[in-house]
Amino acid sequence: MTSLTAGCGLVFAGVPGAVLALDPRSGATHWRARVGGSEVNGLALAGKRLYVAGDFGLSVLDAATGRRLRSWPTQSGVTVAVSGERVLISLQPN
Repeated sequence: MTSLTAGCGLVFAGVPGAVLALDPRSGATHWRARVGGSEVNGLALAGKRLYVAGDFGLSVLDAATGRRLRSWPTQSGVTVAVSGERVLISLQPN
């Protein structure tokens, strides 16, 4: 399953072990960032930060460049959502 979200003039797609930032008109890849693991469970955009959740843990990427700003590995999967100015994170049981 592919996770998708859009914002900052790009479409973001979670694929196994990575996130792609795509041009919404041409479909061209703007950037690709490796996040690890085999599954991206969710993407959430808050301002210019892209939160990426998966079986690897949680990573925060710069939405414009794909540069990793922060990451938290976990022993279980993670899901993420944004509500207003709050980022909601849920740890999944092992």
